[in-house]
Amino acid sequence: MGRPWFTALARAFSSAMTVLGAGCVLGLSLLTWNTWFAARPGIVLKPETHYDFIIVGAGTAGCVLAARLSEDPARSVLLLESGPEFGWLASVPLAAPLLQNTVSDWAFRTESQHASQLGLKNHSSAWPRGRGLGGSGQLNYMVHFPGVPSDFDRWEKEGAHGWSYETIRPIMERLTCERPHDLVPRNSSPRASYRILMTGDRLCLPQRTKKCVPKIRLAGGEPTSETLTSAFVDAGKELGGDSSKDQEWAEKGFRRSRSSIWKGRRWSTLESHLRPALGRDNLHVMLNTHVGRVVFSADLGPGTRRAEGVFLTSGAIVLARHEVIICAGAVGSPQLLLLSGLGPKQYLKQFEWIPFVADLPVGHNLHDHLNMPLYVSFSKPNLSLTLSKLRSIRQLGRYLFYKEGLLASTAVSAAAIWPSNMGILLFAMGTPEESVLGNIANYMPETFHGLFPLAKNSSQEGAVLLSSCLQPHSRGTVTLQDSNPLSVPLIDPRYLSDPKDVKCMAQAFKLAARVTKTRAFKRLGAKMHLPEFKHCGKPNLKDDAYLACAIRTSAITGYHPAGTCRMGSGRQSVLTPELLVRGVTGLRVVDSSVFPTPVSGTPNSVLIAVAERTANRLIIDYPTVKYDYFY
Repeated sequence: MGRPWFTALARAFSSAMTVLGAGCVLGLSLLTWNTWFAARPGIVLKPETHYDFIIVGAGTAGCVLAARLSEDPARSVLLLESGPEFGWLASVPLAAPLLQNTVSDWAFRTESQHASQLGLKNHSSAWPRGRGLGGSGQLNYMVHFPGVPSDFDRWEKEGAHGWSYETIRPIMERLTCERPHDLVPRNSSPRASYRILMTGDRLCLPQRTKKCVPKIRLAGGEPTSETLTSAFVDAGKELGGDSSKDQEWAEKGFRRSRSSIWKGRRWSTLESHLRPALGRDNLHVMLNTHVGRVVFSADLGPGTRRAEGVFLTSGAIVLARHEVIICAGAVGSPQLLLLSGLGPKQYLKQFEWIPFVADLPVGHNLHDHLNMPLYVSFSKPNLSLTLSKLRSIRQLGRYLFYKEGLLASTAVSAAAIWPSNMGILLFAMGTPEESVLGNIANYMPETFHGLFPLAKNSSQEGAVLLSSCLQPHSRGTVTLQDSNPLSVPLIDPRYLSDPKDVKCMAQAFKLAARVTKTRAFKRLGAKMHLPEFKHCGKPNLKDDAYLACAIRTSAITGYHPAGTCRMGSGRQSVLTPELLVRGVTGLRVVDSSVFPTPVSGTPNSVLIAVAERTANRLIIDYPTVKYDYFY
């Protein structure tokens, strides 16, 4: 959520690097060179004709599946990625947004919105999506905030049977080592092993030990913002008041953030899963390779068509003995399915070069979080990240030589979930920069100035509270521009098209305003700056018309698109609960597009658990050799 808010800080880092002179630039170049070559084992230029599994997309889920499925040397895996490798800069937590609008970013733009983003140029939002090894996991801000139990119970009610909180919780806990893990008995029956692997009741590591090595490594915030973070948590307790129920929500809902950072570096699934697996003889990775469509067998009747492999835009065809697994994301996966003839029948008729395969609601049910910013300034010093601090040689030196300091953390210091699906993220950033933030968020100049009146002061202490409706009702679409696989798809999120979302966003914004008025914030000299837009009238939290206008003007994407290939059991679902594409065989989708409803947090950690659970299932469904121990 809220990636653009960090870009000002990251750009400050980039500009300040010149202060260190040619020596440091050379050092960084050598580090980049070394990192680039360190990943070369296992990357091939030409594929073999057949693999057991073909995985399309080396993002968060693709890295997990490629690593897990290739653990057995008897199982061959091909991982296809449209982009190149990310450079060294992507590993710096605060600097990664510099990769936006580069070769490592798909740099999507949404269609012009009619009910929202009226203060953005062309009423269109930028949608950065990672294009390279690691995918969007190399561009996001690594926040580990995987929602609440009701999110997954909602999935179950929506027809995604087997995805309740009690089922996915043990897998999430195993990934972060938050509880002991038992070994799977050596002589377990296949049925017992299947139950253990799929439910996560008893899980283990491959070593013959109960010691847990977490896949998702978590770090806390930067000490500079600790005072502000504590004030935010205390503010939640104040808002809880005397009601025991509200106090319980306050204690659980307002919390310090945790980020997937290890030793000052980004810890995505590229690092935790794929990189240790690169170099295995049975795992091939192809970069800068675009998949044009999925190749199917002949039509011998309903449900008889099988995904045989993939057709590459280079002209090559690679075949899969078991399955083709699409992990191209909430935008790329529906696009590839539509290009392959899987989608609404009437819609696909307009594309004469696309042979129809199955009538499915592909590309529908697109959902995303919206973030509404509220800027607050502080009179007390040393509370937040500022451009002046980041430009110091000391901070650069701390990171380059010790992987410490502001650059080794994110500006997300805390988060909150409140009843009625309201959420807040606390960005301990005092100085947004118009030349960066305005461009990345696509704000019109008057919109930016209306939100951040003190942005020109590079040493101003402050923070941005981003309020959000965590379970939005509005739904959008991802569709094709034409039948060319290299064309950019059409993305129409239809933000705030459902009036209930405007009301929910207004409630969340009021909650953020209440936080700034607590005693905990007042002790820091907090001053709230309500957005000022001429067409919205005088700022007034009690004026519903003003709030609706401000939200429709300046709320921007939370960068959590999902749902376009939803799993479930009804006719509105594209996938079965096992993530298999309906109407065909041998084809599976594993990425955020499978989420039937939003996650009340950041979806990346949830996606890792979904991919791990799917890998467990595939290992059982396609056995090769007997293992004494299972993951």
